[in-house]
Amino acid sequence: SKEAVRKRFFFLFIGSLFPWIALILNLASYNNLKIDFGPFGILAAALIFIYNIYAYKLFELLPAAQKTVFESMQDGVIILNRENLITECNRAAERLLGKSYTQKGTDAASIFNEETLHKILNFHHNDEDITIPYQQNGAEIVLSIRPSQILDHMGENNGTLLILRDVTNQKADEEEIRNLLAEKEILLREVHHRIKNNMNTIAGFLTLQARNMADQEAITALQEAKNKVSSMMMIYDKLMHTSDFTNISSADYLNQLIDYITSSYDNESEIHINRQIDDEILDSKIMFQLGIILNELFTNSYKYAFPNRNKGRIDIRFEVANHTLTLIYRDNGKVLPEEAMEKTKPGLGLSLISLLVRQLKGTLDIIRKDGTEFKIVLRET
Repeated sequence: SKEAVRKRFFFLFIGSLFPWIALILNLASYNNLKIDFGPFGILAAALIFIYNIYAYKLFELLPAAQKTVFESMQDGVIILNRENLITECNRAAERLLGKSYTQKGTDAASIFNEETLHKILNFHHNDEDITIPYQQNGAEIVLSIRPSQILDHMGENNGTLLILRDVTNQKADEEEIRNLLAEKEILLREVHHRIKNNMNTIAGFLTLQARNMADQEAITALQEAKNKVSSMMMIYDKLMHTSDFTNISSADYLNQLIDYITSSYDNESEIHINRQIDDEILDSKIMFQLGIILNELFTNSYKYAFPNRNKGRIDIRFEVANHTLTLIYRDNGKVLPEEAMEKTKPGLGLSLISLLVRQLKGTLDIIRKDGTEFKIVLRET
């Protein structure tokens, strides 16, 4: 500060006087004591210089370096005192706000409106930067302000430091990105809507065809095909109502799929469905294939585990833990035949299940005891 500089020069002046005073005393005719005052003068000057060095940092280079860094910063910097008057301002701030607004002693209220000044003075460390429109040489820019308190050694507020930055281009880029994302969202929503409608049309054709068939085996095949299409259609229906068109709720999708599949079979059967499904937001690609797998497992149970029985139990457990997805499907019906363990026998759907699990880089275990249990373990990517 200027006060510190004045004190430095004062002590330098006083210190330089002592050797001259000692010389004058030595030359004076009334020096009857015959004492050499020279060493005393030099010692006094040395003590004053030492005090000046430590108290006022006489040879300290840091202030000069700080001033250089302060002036060369790309961001504008303004320092306000407790009365919100400008005490320091760098060249970048002058360019941003204009020289007339950045003179020392200028009140911050003449630069910022009341609302902005209130935000500056009540700013907290975890708050977002204050962004305001600002007129610069007749053109409007977007100004970002990051305030911080200047605390003294006692922790008392000694003023406010303002970091200013022109973010006009950044805000324009962000607005362009938002517009592009909005266009992409509309496009994806329309794509998913059209796919869903097309699948719904296909499912309708399969239903009409099944009604015109007399052969029960053909009717069953068409119903199974319709269930597969419907499981895919549900995915696109869910994606239409998500924000990112990528992830969906596991519980929402799987529960709806289970309800649909069970309702498509003979309503007179008394097969109890017990389900425990974790509700997690997962990638639709994984859920798409899990839906097909679950559809095949239900088909196997209704066709082969309970061929002549109207009563039975199916337990479904879907767990998500430590980035691992586990689907356990078990029925207490007829045990899966030994030849089906090869997973290639036509009609049992195991070849498709095995293929989908391999595509998901998972594992498939089949346990044949008091019914059949399928355990599928996948790593969430």
